[in-house]
Amino acid sequence: MRHSAARIIATHLIDLELFTAATAVPSTFPLYVGFMPDQEDATPDSAALYDTEGVKDGRLMRGGSNIVHPGIQLRVRSTVHDTGWSKIHEIEEEIASMLRTEITVWDDPLLTKYRVQNCSLTSPVIFLGLEEGPIRRYLFTANWLVTISQSEGD
Repeated sequence: MRHSAARIIATHLIDLELFTAATAVPSTFPLYVGFMPDQEDATPDSAALYDTEGVKDGRLMRGGSNIVHPGIQLRVRSTVHDTGWSKIHEIEEEIASMLRTEITVWDDPLLTKYRVQNCSLTSPVIFLGLEEGPIRRYLFTANWLVTISQSEGD
């Protein structure tokens, strides 16, 4: 695949306007991929999607390719506990509803199409406590395994 599972799912969540792109101005609840910016550089409420360890689920007899379900983790931080709690549960519901979802990732000049067959929550939403430092935002996380493939011809 040309893109990571975190990047593909992030593209979908931004397209649905559940988050704004990290580069958007203004950015009301930005979503980052692979990192969370330092406290001083970030908006009060933000989130990040990370690629995590996946699960190898066997090998196809015809062709011998491995079947791997990549892992993703969403981290949400918010200055208000209820805002963060509501946001991560809203995203949890959206990701759970992804069945045979077509997603297009655009990297000028290339378009790459993916199909997300399923996303399986591997743990309930976890409250991690308050982040360290002067801002002390509330932190939440959730993890999924993703069944995803790049569409033919891309």
